[in-house]
Amino acid sequence: MEEVKYTSPFFIQQGLVPKVDIRVTVVENNVIAVKITSDREIDGDWRRYKNELVYSIFELPKEIHDFCINYTKKLNLNFSAIDLVLHDNEYYFIEINPTGEWSWLQKNTGFNFDKLIIMSLTND
Repeated sequence: MEEVKYTSPFFIQQGLVPKVDIRVTVVENNVIAVKITSDREIDGDWRRYKNELVYSIFELPKEIHDFCINYTKKLNLNFSAIDLVLHDNEYYFIEINPTGEWSWLQKNTGFNFDKLIIMSLTND
């Protein structure tokens, strides 16, 4: 096998196909999970098909729900956007973002993310 040299950091990840992409928004102890699905198989970045997707809120298994809260708190955050993938009934952590976008989820699900954030910021 030929050796390959790289000049910048990168990640190599196992291909997870078929998959269900999941965006989890954590606001303090509130966890809102949104499945991002399509009628066709998405084998890459779902954002390329964003106008053809279905966004649905669902309940995560307790272990994954608790992981999202605990990991957010471990990083000393009150808010996070966590990307997960569900493949073969296993959840895979992709990334956590301390300033992740949420307005597109509110628009596509009708869930009031803004009210949760306001309650957190005003300690209501």
